[in-house]
Amino acid sequence: MSKNLSRPGRAHTPSGIIEEILGVKAPSAAPAVLPLAQLTVEPGFNPRTAHLTQEEREALFSPESLGDLVRSMQEVLEDGQPRGVQQPLLVRPLGGEQYAVVAGERRYRAAQLAGLSTVPVLVRNLTDQEALAAAIIENAQRQNVDQVSEALAGFRLLGVLTGMDEPQLVRHLNAIRQNEEEDRHGLDRTLRTVFGTGVSTWSQQRAKVLQLLSEERRAIQVGLLRAKSVFPLLKLGDNHAARLNLLQELLAMKEKPSSRDTEQLVERYLQNPLPHPDRAARLRPLLPRLKKLTGTQAEEADRLIAQLQALLD
Repeated sequence: MSKNLSRPGRAHTPSGIIEEILGVKAPSAAPAVLPLAQLTVEPGFNPRTAHLTQEEREALFSPESLGDLVRSMQEVLEDGQPRGVQQPLLVRPLGGEQYAVVAGERRYRAAQLAGLSTVPVLVRNLTDQEALAAAIIENAQRQNVDQVSEALAGFRLLGVLTGMDEPQLVRHLNAIRQNEEEDRHGLDRTLRTVFGTGVSTWSQQRAKVLQLLSEERRAIQVGLLRAKSVFPLLKLGDNHAARLNLLQELLAMKEKPSSRDTEQLVERYLQNPLPHPDRAARLRPLLPRLKKLTGTQAEEADRLIAQLQALLD
């Protein structure tokens, strides 16, 4: 889903959205400039990496992945100075002239690789809870966030703001939609401000992501399948084996399947459950499609192949 910060009803910048949702303001409207040496990244804090494997985390911050960003920062302008970091990092004070990066870890690491000594920052005095919420909000404004990542981030944000776990949040969102409970936490406003969609969408559509198997989620996240084409598999409930089998059939199709294609597969299975085809038969039609994968999809395929090789050794 592409983010449009000028969408009606939204603040115009991530920092504006953070101020609106959390009610916190920077000591100064203008960014400060701090030495990189005074900044630190707290391990495991970045919500963008919460659902990634170790290999995926390393790839996200690898020199190759950051290459374009580094080159952009190193580009020399007419005044002879490098372009540097264009979007300020969001940081919070740790004491002793040290600051923790709340949002902007990729920019921070790219600045290091680019040889910069200072970066622009927005300093906010945030509690641990506010810092996590601010990081989720800022990350949610990235372009082309897939529906799975958006849903997981959204429910995590609502959990931070309300103290509810995912099942409680789903029940509460449904109760709000059906006018059975008051929106005492302002969740509709939060969802519309941060993600552009309200309680109705999140209670009926985004909540489905929480029911997906990890394999189903990954197929959406790496762009192999559309979310709407995977959701009909939920009709099979706890029959995970059948869901994984039908997932492989969807992945083997020459064209990306529609939701109707999946519904037909599910209906056919429910009418006449069949044993799984042998594993070699399931893999065979997928092999020609491997050559067509590029970028993140190719990296994901390589990771899965390595896992399969390790399993068979």
